[in-house]
Amino acid sequence: MIENPLLLLSQWRNPVVEPLPIVQPPAGTTNGVPPDVYDAYRRGRDSACVDIMLATRLKDGTPAVLLSKRKVNVCFGGMWWMYGGAVGSYQSMTDFVVERAKKECGIRPDPSELVLVGVYRTCAPDIIGSTLQPCYAARVGLAEIQKYMGTDQAHESIKLFTLRELYQIPTAEQHWYPMRVASLVLQAL
Repeated sequence: MIENPLLLLSQWRNPVVEPLPIVQPPAGTTNGVPPDVYDAYRRGRDSACVDIMLATRLKDGTPAVLLSKRKVNVCFGGMWWMYGGAVGSYQSMTDFVVERAKKECGIRPDPSELVLVGVYRTCAPDIIGSTLQPCYAARVGLAEIQKYMGTDQAHESIKLFTLRELYQIPTAEQHWYPMRVASLVLQAL
């Protein structure tokens, strides 16, 4: 048996790099750029978000992934999604997704367990450009998920899904990207 079956999804392992200092942009700006200038620049260009799919095994051994339903007033509102967001310039993607998972659902995966599942491109109807989304997966113990499972202000609920339950999510609450990643991760486990 493979120690970490998620490694079958990717042969690439995260290099160890020195983190660069994070400089906070001025208030009322996006990465230090006024909103009108930022929107004009973004039109027709990709931005970058990094996501993570948290996976576990239920007590009976069935693989499951943790998804959260996004609140209606946020991007991809009303849909089941994984954790992550827009990564800052020169910020470590792996450090970012580990901390974002902790912030959004209370669970901090082990950075050494991260596996790159793939890089995807999404576009929301209300966004002016598409988004490149490197997506990682990590195994987390069921006890840890049950102990810390919670939501932040952008999510209304959180749930563990098996492959069967994943395909029972109503179409209006699905987006191809998290559904594809969840399916790949569940099949790998």
